[in-house]
Amino acid sequence: MKKQEAINQGLELVNRSTIVMLGTNGEDGFPRDLVFPGL
Repeated sequence: MKKQEAINQGLELVNRSTIVMLGTNGEDGFPRDLVFPGL
């Protein structure tokens, strides 16, 4: 369970970071359908 919780926290941080990047960079930033290999 602890491993899963850590993964969930990591994904949550990544999602927040991606939203911030999209908000600041817009079309020139990361695509909205960003795919993370291995997930």
